[in-house]
Amino acid sequence: MDGLFQVVERISNNAYKLDLPGEYNVNATSNVADVSPFSKVDGNSKDEKYPDIFIVMQIIRCYLHAKDIDNALKTFEDHMNAKKPAVPELYVTFIEGAMVGHTPKGMQLAQDTLVKMIERDIFLSPKMGSDLLLIASGEKIGGYTTANYIWDLMQARKITPSLPAVEAYYNGLKEREILEDDPWLLQVSWTYDSLRTRFGTGPGQPY
Repeated sequence: MDGLFQVVERISNNAYKLDLPGEYNVNATSNVADVSPFSKVDGNSKDEKYPDIFIVMQIIRCYLHAKDIDNALKTFEDHMNAKKPAVPELYVTFIEGAMVGHTPKGMQLAQDTLVKMIERDIFLSPKMGSDLLLIASGEKIGGYTTANYIWDLMQARKITPSLPAVEAYYNGLKEREILEDDPWLLQVSWTYDSLRTRFGTGPGQPY
């Protein structure tokens, strides 16, 4: 399918109906709990239009749900090329979806998008970084470069990922041919052990 999905009905302040082909097998009605951040960014409150960024995010999700990564990328790039406001959530929506299935193309697009995001001085929150690291760490083949890059981004900003994210990343590193005394692995191992101790699942603690 070419082009964007259409918004055919605004149901309420936080619900919209999209024109979705049946083969996409997703609910045509999309909801959001609080659209105020997007309304303020796009300045839509005056004429009461739907929040543009939220709609773009929902369209991207629909394409990615249907494994149509090319149209998802086109939607994302069209929005960015139009020089419309961008928020971290927009980037994360595309990055998360691109990593589903851990295909080589999807993982590369996710990493490329992260690079562009940082170049625009848009940074990941602790939760966003942890969520992305958890997904990226599920990559079984390939260079593990996306997970490594997310880890580096969080370390550079002195952000400690969540325990599940660090555990997944640590296990992924252990599955690869890395020396036990590798400084990178030792740093991740130290962080993992510290979090386990902090949350009561470390050595000597019940799981």
